Amino acid sequence: MLRALAARTVDVISGGHLNMGIGVGGAVQTPDAGGIAGENPVAAEYAAYGLTLVPPAEGIARLEETITILRGMWTRDVFEFHGRYDTLTGNHNEPKPVQRPGPPPLIGG
Repeated sequence: MLRALAARTVDVISGGHLNMGIGVGGAVQTPDAGGIAGENPVAAEYAAYGLTLVPPAEGIARLEETITILRGMWTRDVFEFHGRYDTLTGNHNEPKPVQRPGPPPLIGG
């Protein structure tokens, strides 16, 4: 997971001053969900990056896996993960972040 590697690098370079901001991102909304009328404005942005919007429950499940992966990569010498959305095998992540057990998360849903 490149997010974990990038965050670890920023934490090390900054001497342990990173707060890890992470969230669900955009999600498919039902027509009666309220908000901006018409097509979801995030859909075009996601499409430009080759991404698709997912239902809210899937976004939360993916976020949960990502948090598990971040913590594993930041705290274990060798980390393996086999989830519904992501798989890591024989992952080595050195050096570890300065902050233990890793940068504090700032989670947006």
